[in-house]
Amino acid sequence: MESFELPTIPEFFRDREIFITGGTGFVGKAIIEKILYSCPEISRIYLLVRCKKGVGVSERLEKFKSNQIFNRIREKDEKLLDKLIPLAGDSMSLQLGLSDEDLAKMENVSVIINSAASVRFDEPLRDAIFMNTRSARELVVIAEKLKNLKVLVHISTTYCNPGYEVIEEKIYPPLADWRQTIKLAENMDGDTLEILAAKYMDFQPNTYTFTKSLAEQIMKENSDRLPIIIFRPCSFR
Repeated sequence: MESFELPTIPEFFRDREIFITGGTGFVGKAIIEKILYSCPEISRIYLLVRCKKGVGVSERLEKFKSNQIFNRIREKDEKLLDKLIPLAGDSMSLQLGLSDEDLAKMENVSVIINSAASVRFDEPLRDAIFMNTRSARELVVIAEKLKNLKVLVHISTTYCNPGYEVIEEKIYPPLADWRQTIKLAENMDGDTLEILAAKYMDFQPNTYTFTKSLAEQIMKENSDRLPIIIFRPCSFR
């Protein structure tokens, strides 16, 4: 029987193009830094960046690259930061706010890392659904068009199943239908949805845990067609 040798992590990422959402957040920055430092032969990293307060994505990227988390990157080879390519978009929007032109740039992407999320526990339900649930669906739609896709890593959270004392490596029963939930958010005004929120969420502790749980259901449902991994980090001390 022929033996099959798995590539090392740097070998796997060599010459690959990556698309990452939530890259400017706490977890996203750490992922980007680690990949650039440990896998310097990566081709490029497309970064979903939202225009903010009149500041364009290119300006935001330059500020992002100056963050102290990239100090050892600059010491090693500052040109590695040039592998970061900003794409204007917004996880709250359909198609993640990406233009057709930018989607075309991503045709050779083979790794997607979905790190975008609103971690505010008191986020209005409608906003939390758009950010944490509908964005997952939109990312799956994009992933389906990528012919070279090898893996989609969905970063979830241990806390999306708060009703269990021990969290196993499995997907738990849905708290609601994710399709119906997205439709409600798209067709019902925010104030009315807030009145119904507690009961609709089955009295979950907050909108974050509820909407992140639904995102896992989306990933599970599409895992037979796409190479999906769900990663549930917990808090670190």
